[in-house]
Amino acid sequence: MNALNGQDDEKKANDEDKMIPLYVPESIYPEMVEELGAIMKRRRQPEEKRFKGWTAAEIARLKHGVTNETVRTLFDMTQRGRRVTFGELCQVTGRDRRSVRGDLAGLTQWIKRHLGKDGRIMASWPLNVTYDEHGSPSYHMPVEIVQWWKEA
Repeated sequence: MNALNGQDDEKKANDEDKMIPLYVPESIYPEMVEELGAIMKRRRQPEEKRFKGWTAAEIARLKHGVTNETVRTLFDMTQRGRRVTFGELCQVTGRDRRSVRGDLAGLTQWIKRHLGKDGRIMASWPLNVTYDEHGSPSYHMPVEIVQWWKEA
């Protein structure tokens, strides 16, 4: 006990983690201790960096999980910093527009199925998608995602 201010030295050391008594029914005490332990563990873990809702770990799962050749070609082209038009993607893959649209729809489905978490369904792509005056899309991978993609 600190004689000057009446506080325990331990409590004063870090006001953010100041300890207070908590009274709970004895029947739920073990569950409460377990829950508090889980909360404290989460607080000690640094929050993962996110970009466009994505983490580096999720980009790695995407890179190693997607097997569709059209989708892999799109990511291969955009990870080089290029903006890729839908027409270019059709030409490079040798597939017609309808087939490429289906392949890209499959990407959205894969993301929802494999990367949804805690009841939240992630549906956004890790690419920027823009449209020209005719409504045709083009794709670009942001620098942050490029770095994670290359590291995966």
